Amino acid sequence: MNALLAAPAVPRDPAGAARATALRRHGDFTLAYNAATHPGLEYFTAGGDPKDGFLAYRTVGAYAFALGDPLAAPERLPALVRAFVAAKGKPVFVQCTDRTARPLHELGYYVTDMGPDHRLDLPGYSLSGKPKEWLRYAANWCGRRDYAVAEESEADELTPAEVREVSEAWRATRPLGTHEVTFLNRPLVDVPEPGVRRFVLRDADGVVQNYVFFDPLYRDGRTIGYVTCIKRRRPDAPSLGEAAIMKHAIETFKEEGREVLRLGLSPLAGDESGRRAANPYRENKLLAFTFGFGFGAGWINNKKYALANHAEYKRRFRGAEDRTYYAAPTFLNTGAILALTRMMGLRRPLLNVRGRG
Repeated sequence: MNALLAAPAVPRDPAGAARATALRRHGDFTLAYNAATHPGLEYFTAGGDPKDGFLAYRTVGAYAFALGDPLAAPERLPALVRAFVAAKGKPVFVQCTDRTARPLHELGYYVTDMGPDHRLDLPGYSLSGKPKEWLRYAANWCGRRDYAVAEESEADELTPAEVREVSEAWRATRPLGTHEVTFLNRPLVDVPEPGVRRFVLRDADGVVQNYVFFDPLYRDGRTIGYVTCIKRRRPDAPSLGEAAIMKHAIETFKEEGREVLRLGLSPLAGDESGRRAANPYRENKLLAFTFGFGFGAGWINNKKYALANHAEYKRRFRGAEDRTYYAAPTFLNTGAILALTRMMGLRRPLLNVRGRG
């Protein structure tokens, strides 16, 4: 397993190796591993070497969508953002953080809050107390019923066939016609990937019930933590299985001295009180209203994506929240939203913003 923790999984080619170098230097945000490894992405370097920094994006028709932040040193990142905007005309940035929002704000972009990215600061994070009782109960409940949680990062532990079997069973429970979200989420890989940690819940007969995969977070060549990436479960798996896995993973990463575990984005959610979080940038008020409406809309939560439940679950961990942003150069975004939702695998957009864009 030590070999698996040594380096990120990237294509074995010069450009892939250079992106791996940039990832290990600057890959400390939620979408970093996704940006470096997601199939079909394009990469912008402003004429430089990818190992010195790059921006991942995908082009859909007339639109270029940047995925998260560039993987670049803080002193180079603003120039890379400005060069990308100059080269692509009117690109859109999706789930970027403050490090990218600031130079975009200076370029006159509308920077709209698209939800919190949840973060557990592991050195000071405690699993004791009433708020974390649900995690302890889940682990105890599973243990009393002979379910076992373990890390299985080798192919002869958690096999590709087991990965696919559980994923296909999970897919069968999704509403007819729905697709897995891509771009913001990287696709399932059924074989071990260097750096990726895989935690599994098995029943007394050794059958896989749940698994959770964690992508690595890097800074200055070292692994500082992980981000929850892939979660799958059988339809009849115990409802507490994922919580038992998460408790075990948190304890493992704390023992290793990791700095952070990120739980990822709660799309469109406001702050914990339910209000839209304060935005220090020029926000698109129409889009912000639409995002808030979408988060609370019953037909979206019941038939498309359980946005409210998603946010409530992550907040049960009692971590910190970092805001993320959708940044666009124009006020009206109908065309961009349509292109983005289709590219992400949603046949019909979650939201319908009136007007041209």
